[in-house]
Amino acid sequence: GMPAYSATSLSGADLEVMAAYLQGLKTTPKPTAEELAALARLTYDSSIPSSEVLKGKATLRRSCGACHTQPTREEIVHAFSTDAQASGLVAQMVRETNLSLEDARAIAYYVLAIRNGADPLRRRDSLRE
Repeated sequence: GMPAYSATSLSGADLEVMAAYLQGLKTTPKPTAEELAALARLTYDSSIPSSEVLKGKATLRRSCGACHTQPTREEIVHAFSTDAQASGLVAQMVRETNLSLEDARAIAYYVLAIRNGADPLRRRDSLRE
């Protein structure tokens, strides 16, 4: 919902600029059922580079941070008893929001790594321990 405005707060020229901006925004294509199912099946993979995992942390902050605080390590560990719960929630986020599949995968890699005890900041080269 866009807030109401009065003609005195936005001129016709302002509305044209806003319309042009909104029309230029990219829309995120909705993933297929197969892509969502593959996302929901993701499990922890220690071979995912830590740079990808940390990209997920940044993506979580950027994509979800407007409404939610960044979850702590403890919150992630206690929120999901299985990898399937974690990746399933990320798949649900894609279905219900405009989160891209690429961003969702990055978030899933981060959440799964943290849930499984990996520390992407300690080992920059990979998550192998």
